[in-house]
Amino acid sequence: MRKFQLKLSLFILVFVLAACSNGETAGKEKNDNNDNNSTRSKDELVLSVSSEPESGFDPTIGWGHSASSIFQSILFKRGSDMEVKNDLATGYKLSADHLTWTVTIRNDVTFSDGSPLTADDVVYSYDTARTNPESNVDLTMVESIKRVDDYTIDFVLKTPQSTFIDKLMEIGIVPKKIHEADPKGYAQKPIGSGPYVLKQWDKGQQVVAERNEKYYGEKPAFKKLTLVYLEEDAIMTALKAGEIDMAKIPTSLSATKVDGMKVQEIMSVENQGIAFPIPEPHKVTKNGKEVPVGNAVTSDPAIRKAINIAVSREDMINGLLNGFGTPAYTGLEQMPWNNDALIIPDGDMEGAKNLLADAGWKDSNGDGVLEKNGVDAAFDIIYTTNSEQRQALAVYLSEALKELGLNITPVQKTWEEAELLMHSQPIVLSWGEHSPQLVNQLYHSKFQGIEYNNTGFYANKIVDTHIEDALMAATSEEANELWKQAIYDGKTGFGYQGDATWAWFMNTNHLYMMRDDLNISIPKPQPHGGAILDNITEWKLTNE
Repeated sequence: MRKFQLKLSLFILVFVLAACSNGETAGKEKNDNNDNNSTRSKDELVLSVSSEPESGFDPTIGWGHSASSIFQSILFKRGSDMEVKNDLATGYKLSADHLTWTVTIRNDVTFSDGSPLTADDVVYSYDTARTNPESNVDLTMVESIKRVDDYTIDFVLKTPQSTFIDKLMEIGIVPKKIHEADPKGYAQKPIGSGPYVLKQWDKGQQVVAERNEKYYGEKPAFKKLTLVYLEEDAIMTALKAGEIDMAKIPTSLSATKVDGMKVQEIMSVENQGIAFPIPEPHKVTKNGKEVPVGNAVTSDPAIRKAINIAVSREDMINGLLNGFGTPAYTGLEQMPWNNDALIIPDGDMEGAKNLLADAGWKDSNGDGVLEKNGVDAAFDIIYTTNSEQRQALAVYLSEALKELGLNITPVQKTWEEAELLMHSQPIVLSWGEHSPQLVNQLYHSKFQGIEYNNTGFYANKIVDTHIEDALMAATSEEANELWKQAIYDGKTGFGYQGDATWAWFMNTNHLYMMRDDLNISIPKPQPHGGAILDNITEWKLTNE
């Protein structure tokens, strides 16, 4: 959830870009379609589209948000249609007991240093990610990883898990000999088989990458990429000066006009909503500290359901995102495991009022705040620092739900402070993954209070069973039907029609300002944090 960003002044940016050419003029051809007088070569791009990885470029310890594996290959990937496609792998087979995934890989791949990539490197990469205590990659479902031959690997699971295909898209493959000799050094100077090779990393400033001429796939059109790490104010200044070709921008800047630039909206699965504490108030010990859990107000499902239906999501999207988003009801929109048939009443303030009245919530003293059994319908909504969008959502709800009789106070907290409070007060969170594993993490009782997963301490044995059955399904199609049952099976579920554990509101599309002549094809729907570089091999200039 944390996003690492470093400040960089425009002076430093100009200095860095000048330095990239090693004292020479960076390209002789002027881009006639860009009025910003860019002097960069037509086969070079300067981008500000991701955050800098704190620990370097080692995929065996995990990436975090806003990271793409342009230096390493992965076994499988998802295309713009969200279908599973081969990358380094040529296919897989599943054993009759659904425990062994046999993956075959290409026999024509070399790392950027010229050494061959074989099954030994795949086994090593996954075993390292599985056993390294610094890794944030969850491979606890794996019993063993075995080399069958030079180009075949068996992944043996402890129990069947239909979402394991997603794990085969998660880890970049590293060369065993180089990584094993110096893991820390590898993270600073990675060797891989991806479309680009890291040539220079000025920490806190930029990464310079050059095209990997040994890459086995479609080679990217751009020979050089420079990734600069900028904050919002510096980004717009650099765009206007024509010193970067593309940048991710907030929706608040969507109407800003820059000569020679266009704004492109990319679909995403990045959803924002409110996670509710579900139980009655009590305390638990977490990481050696006693923390409060549960909330006397949000433990009432009528409160949670009323918040779900009272406000208009379209009005919220227009007001907070300048229209660059879509309504969210389950946080799983656009995914094949979402139950699109479950419609939630939206913008129904009167219906929400009636729902609360029927549940016994009344304004007994005329102060505009409902109460029940001596408890006022009052609580905080936590939003974390460095997120104007989450703050805006919390403030919007506090104002809009006054009409409903709820007294909501938006409260800003650091992530460390939020970790101690988010089990007892609703919190604004963003999630979005290309895997139904998210359902498991957010709603299975075994994830109660673990990091930012099941923050509300939700527990429903029937939902747990649907999730476990989905994980053990033989095929994705069978699993998808079971994920839908976990949302609502006609009697219960974590969705609005059941326990209403969340109030999801907005699916935030990602905005990029870029050169008029830059075509980035059709990226897949972006996950939380973004992964825009995943289809870099498809990018080109339209005048080429």
